[in-house]
Amino acid sequence: MKNPEFDPRAINHFFTIGAVLFEMKTKPNMKFHDEVIDVIDLEYDRIEFELTNIWKDKPIGLNYVLQSQCVEADRLFTMVVQEEERNEDREHESEDRASRAAIYTSMKVVLMESMILIDNLMDGNFINLEDLD
Repeated sequence: MKNPEFDPRAINHFFTIGAVLFEMKTKPNMKFHDEVIDVIDLEYDRIEFELTNIWKDKPIGLNYVLQSQCVEADRLFTMVVQEEERNEDREHESEDRASRAAIYTSMKVVLMESMILIDNLMDGNFINLEDLD
């Protein structure tokens, strides 16, 4: 068996969500705009494209790459739920609280859909690759 080499596609595909989440966590008074939701919503399409292309190529270490992505998505999902609970307890303006709640909801949807995708890829379930071109 060939010695596996680092595949640059094995990066953390959830970086954007994690970075926004940590900004929200460390800066509780920071105002967020609707553009943040748009960016988060677009992340699923990007993640699906990247992970499905990795799956299509079947590189050495595929299961490890997919499992590590799933672990990161699950970790971030747990953090989003925790921050969501803290957000409800904070004394923000109702507009700010609603904005943060919408961002958390968007993050949870992207992370959950990504974990489902990864489970399907790990199970070898058929992915229509023509939809990705």
